[in-house]
Amino acid sequence: MAFGHPRVRRLLVAAATLVAAVTVTTTAASAAAGPTASSATVHVIDLGTLSTTTCCSAALAINATGDIVGWSDIDAARSAEHAVRWHNGHITDLGTLGGSSSQALAVNKFGTAVGWSLRSDGAQHATMWRDGQIIDLGTLGGRNSIATGINDNGGVVGSADDANGIARGFIWRNGVITKLATPPNTVFAPQAINANGRIVGTLGDNPARWDNGHATALATDTGHARAVTTHGVIAGDVVHGMQQFAFVYKNATLTRLALPAGNAGVAIAFGINNTCHVVGEAFFTSGAAFRPTHWPACGAPKVLPGLSGGTNGTGQANGVNDANQIVGTSSLAAGGGPFHAVLWTA
Repeated sequence: MAFGHPRVRRLLVAAATLVAAVTVTTTAASAAAGPTASSATVHVIDLGTLSTTTCCSAALAINATGDIVGWSDIDAARSAEHAVRWHNGHITDLGTLGGSSSQALAVNKFGTAVGWSLRSDGAQHATMWRDGQIIDLGTLGGRNSIATGINDNGGVVGSADDANGIARGFIWRNGVITKLATPPNTVFAPQAINANGRIVGTLGDNPARWDNGHATALATDTGHARAVTTHGVIAGDVVHGMQQFAFVYKNATLTRLALPAGNAGVAIAFGINNTCHVVGEAFFTSGAAFRPTHWPACGAPKVLPGLSGGTNGTGQANGVNDANQIVGTSSLAAGGGPFHAVLWTA
């Protein structure tokens, strides 16, 4: 089977190297009829794409030193996308395993990135970009695989087809890919791994963690665990009742995070840092749009400003480091449409 990634929603991104920094100051009072905005000054920086003629890009992860990884379209026709890295404002094409497309989904503190790439035979394989090399991480005996997380010890997690074509969770260490043990008749899909080896993801339909050889569901609600801190605090989303909430799981307790004001009916957490700053997206029925959302210190949510000015554009926040630098996407226009990879800073 081919693998996608939950953070890679094809909105429409666009154009140029690091160009614009837009400073937006808004207040909750001024947005009473719409999304709640931050009262602090927030800078949104356009990270651009591989060329001024291409449409779209997305920033999916950021490490402690500010290296950002994601993807960019390679031409105006959107024929393919390549994994990219932004370092000190410059974008670099990380390349592929010989096929047309690739995406970098995670990066550790040493700048080693992982994700997926198409090969020349059309198969999609988990991929590592390290020290200028592109490394095929292989599969579990099947055709396709994807790497979704990497820790600072070089451990990589993801999902890979086995010889029967069934996607299984794996861990890759020192050149060896190994299937993760799970309860009988279950499938664990990893999303992230921390320095202590805690892996988070989805067990069947439930958010889950994997520790010391065992996968454990965090809740009976349908959902996903998507990110984990150094200390093991987990962020993700669950469907409870008729609504989808972002959550934080700490000390064996799952806490649903508040929805932003202004007709938000869905919230999803994609990232968390070690001071419990959570980032993700919220869906607003007014405007029918997902907007990038930040829960500072796991508290009241704030919608992040976009490249169009204000908080009425579409987008998502995908990652946050311990300096509270946030990365994601933002539409160029308030009504959505083409979007760029962005960096938000206070």
